[in-house]
Amino acid sequence: MSLDNQVWQLLGEIEQLMQEQALWSSCAPELSVFESNEPFCIDTMSPETWLQWVFIPRMRALVEGH
Repeated sequence: MSLDNQVWQLLGEIEQLMQEQALWSSCAPELSVFESNEPFCIDTMSPETWLQWVFIPRMRALVEGH
């Protein structure tokens, strides 16, 4: 299995675990929370919100773009 496929699979597993634990939201946060100057938006987002709306989408975009 290629590294891209492994990363894609792991991101899917993270998403699935978050859904099982009721940490996955169907509604995007307000745009203002993305304007944080702090690492990982720690002052405006919970860790699970950051994972769902920042980390996972960016990692998927990187994998898609190789």
